[in-house]
Amino acid sequence: EGYGAAVVRPFAGSFANVILPASRELRGVVRRLSDATGIGGVSLHAMAGGYDRTAVSGADGRYSFLGLPAGFVTVQLSHPRFVSQTILVDLGSSPGLTSRDISLHSGSVVQGTVSSLSAAAPVPGATVTARQRGVGTIAGTVTCDSEGQYELRALLPGVEYDLEASAEGSGSAQATVTVPVDGSAITVDLLLEDTWTLVGTVFAPNDGISAGSVVQAFALLPGDTSIAGE
Repeated sequence: EGYGAAVVRPFAGSFANVILPASRELRGVVRRLSDATGIGGVSLHAMAGGYDRTAVSGADGRYSFLGLPAGFVTVQLSHPRFVSQTILVDLGSSPGLTSRDISLHSGSVVQGTVSSLSAAAPVPGATVTARQRGVGTIAGTVTCDSEGQYELRALLPGVEYDLEASAEGSGSAQATVTVPVDGSAITVDLLLEDTWTLVGTVFAPNDGISAGSVVQAFALLPGDTSIAGE
């Protein structure tokens, strides 16, 4: 304890001195930003050079990583009900303990139902994606349940998001929503505009079927026959 690992492959019958590098420990508490209470069940991923370890915070929010190398370590934190975060911690050059408490935002929730415009019914299995507006970063992607309902968690309060719902054979729908600053849930129902397939045969006036003809359809909606061909 307190030292790193070393790998030695001496020749048979040879003698080798092994010097273990002094290592470092990182520990602390993951807390809720609003009231500083510990958060249990947070997944932590520490990376530094060849060091790659994971840990889960205890019921009181405490976590620790042993055997860390000198310098900087990147720690990624995630929890279904809190906004994910990545931090960089300087462990310094000397072995020993570094304490670092980390605070996470309570995530806001956007929920609703995805329905079909033509069938006027929910669409189970539809996919809903939230992207931070102006940035394009995907904040979450979920699949609707058997009743077409979805729930996007861990969204930043006060931030604007672009929502997009899609389902095979049912088109897509978009909406823009601003998550409440107080972190309360907001409901956004999405209505999919159905896609339609146009199938047919092009005939020339005197020569029968016209192979190689070009057919174009513009903004085709149910009952619309506005097409052009040449």
